[in-house]
Amino acid sequence: MTDPKAALEEQFPGKLARLIIAVWMLVGILPVSVPMFGFAFLPSNEWVSTSNSFGIAAGLISGAWIFISIVRRYEFIAGNEFKKFLSVIFTSLFGYVVGRNVALIVVPMPGAGRGTSD
Repeated sequence: MTDPKAALEEQFPGKLARLIIAVWMLVGILPVSVPMFGFAFLPSNEWVSTSNSFGIAAGLISGAWIFISIVRRYEFIAGNEFKKFLSVIFTSLFGYVVGRNVALIVVPMPGAGRGTSD
């Protein structure tokens, strides 16, 4: 008989996919952590209104990917059913926020230091 954990590990993404996911999450958390070090950045209203649909799409894709990953490993989450349910819901919402942050805040951040010279 096959071990269910071994079969699940076989299905889980490879090392490159894990690296890409880790970088995506790190970049998504960046706008939340940077203000703690004294650099508060907010994109312009024009940028936010222009790229809003892209931000929503990036957030939904990120949240859906995390939701699918968690649901596939649902039986391995510790705790009772209520805790499992909460972990699935809140990690999916966190994935949405991280994905949207990447699209709306992180993308224009590199250009923020370059101002126009008068």
